[in-house]
Amino acid sequence: FAAAALAHLVLSADNQAAITRAGGITPLVALLLVALARDGADEQKTRAAGALASLSYDNADNQVAIVEASGIEPLVALSGDGTDVQKTLAADALRNLAFENDDHQVAIAQAGGIAPLVALARDGTDDQKTTAAGALRNLAANADNQLAISQAGGIAPLVALARGGTDEQKALAAGALDAYEGRLLNKDGTPAWPR
Repeated sequence: FAAAALAHLVLSADNQAAITRAGGITPLVALLLVALARDGADEQKTRAAGALASLSYDNADNQVAIVEASGIEPLVALSGDGTDVQKTLAADALRNLAFENDDHQVAIAQAGGIAPLVALARDGTDDQKTTAAGALRNLAANADNQLAISQAGGIAPLVALARGGTDEQKALAAGALDAYEGRLLNKDGTPAWPR
């Protein structure tokens, strides 16, 4: 019930603004949502992942509170083993947490977050491919993560999305690939990217 109420509250831009004006989410709220994402029933996990994705969007203070409440690990788990909706919401939250934050980018990779995101970019639904491409774009800002994305087989699905995905997928996947600054080569030595 608490996760559903929180998830519903944060869907409104006015409520998000009010939460921000009040100092952002409290560590207690972050802990509750993270606990539900990790240990709740399926519906609770879905609502908690949705709330964490909404709260982490464009709000650095909320992102820090979520990470400090150990939020990365359950989001990584949901992105790999959750329901289709949970995978999408968890990937969206990871995308938000990784945005322009080196520490969060490293923490997501250390928690094993790259492999499930690559799997979603390769085999997921359209929504999952979009959120995974966005997360991989943000994670690729870190040089060590670029290597990890390559080692996880992430280049081929990103190139496929950049060439044949939706407009949003093309932009996000191209952003991830552009982070490699021309260092991506096919087995025959020809450039794999840019197009």
